[in-house]
Amino acid sequence: MTELDLLGKDYYSNESSIKYWSISQYKRFRECEARALAELQGDWTDTRDNTALLVGNYVHSYFESKKAHEEFKGQNGSEMISTRGTTKGQLKKDYLVAEQMIEALKNDYQFMKYYQGKKEVAITGLLGGVEFKGKIDCLNVDCGYFVDIKTTKGPVDDKVLEWPRARLLV
Repeated sequence: MTELDLLGKDYYSNESSIKYWSISQYKRFRECEARALAELQGDWTDTRDNTALLVGNYVHSYFESKKAHEEFKGQNGSEMISTRGTTKGQLKKDYLVAEQMIEALKNDYQFMKYYQGKKEVAITGLLGGVEFKGKIDCLNVDCGYFVDIKTTKGPVDDKVLEWPRARLLV
């Protein structure tokens, strides 16, 4: 059997989610433990609309690399492109908004100044005795900081974890 790359290409696999918790998994367990466990065991499939997730990944992939963005578009094109009406063959409105987000970030001097470093760095650590995983959008070890892109249709959820934390908004 081939060994899984739990922090690389297999990062989003069930095997990786069983070994390492993530903030998304934590949120799912807070919503409904039975559903989250059934999902991990392969007994339940999440059928919620994943448009918001795809929009976020669309923006992230753009800033990861041109190759990553093209791969993302190739894998998810059927979800992103309108198939009917006057917009047939064009990006759906949510992805047009994602394009506006990308343009806003590209034209933001401060963002571009700080978005320098390694992209999509997988990390692990113990939180409360539980192994967690995460991906850092942009890690700059030399300068001692990281950047995390958040796309949201509403206010950022500051109540995810009740642990002390620091936040820098530039």
